[in-house]
Amino acid sequence: MHSVFSGWKPEAVIVQLYTTLGCHLCELAEELLMQALRSGISFSIEATEISNSDELIERYGIRIPVIRCNGSDRELGWPFSLAQLQLFLQEEQGRLNHECRQD
Repeated sequence: MHSVFSGWKPEAVIVQLYTTLGCHLCELAEELLMQALRSGISFSIEATEISNSDELIERYGIRIPVIRCNGSDRELGWPFSLAQLQLFLQEEQGRLNHECRQD
């Protein structure tokens, strides 16, 4: 169990960006992610190329770019603004911190 007094630290948000080569909208989403980083929200980005998986093509083919965090079922699909992205990331950070404190 984690507590403030035992040196608890927030979990890191890992953003999974579902994308494919030559996707202009995906490039726009990447730029929004960079802006979110510059705004002070802490996270790392893992780009997932959907063309390598029939399952991912079926799930995301006409929806990319799509963002998920830390394997959560919640997704943020295009179109989204910087404000919507920031809110999504902050909510995911809060969810992770809450789950970590309960462990």
